[in-house]
Amino acid sequence: MPGLRFGARLTEAFQPTRSMRRIRDRNKDLIGEMRVATPTSEQYSVFRSYLIRGIATAGMADMTVLDFAMMVEDSQRRDPPDRISQARPRHCHHGRGTGELIAVALTDVLSDGLSMVYSSSRRAKHPVRSAPS
Repeated sequence: MPGLRFGARLTEAFQPTRSMRRIRDRNKDLIGEMRVATPTSEQYSVFRSYLIRGIATAGMADMTVLDFAMMVEDSQRRDPPDRISQARPRHCHHGRGTGELIAVALTDVLSDGLSMVYSSSRRAKHPVRSAPS
């Protein structure tokens, strides 16, 4: 596939900025996973904390748990389906993410790349966390 080879060249050429390296280092104790988008109450809890902090735009500020579930479930009907990413603290013995969900992001998978639908984190509990802008 020509596109795949082109993507591999882009990945090899990518050099994280100083800011990206700082964020990576600050969050090295987290482990992330990406999967087909399926809503959970834990994800909504992280999303809700984002809304409470007043960061959300007017259209998202009034979202209920049902609205959240519909937004995520609608993404499953796309081809290819959207993805949801989650981050948790890394377990010291087996290296998998365990414990409280720290961050969640819903991403549209498009034919020509990825598009962020939303991302949120529990920054109030974990003030040193930050995400690239």
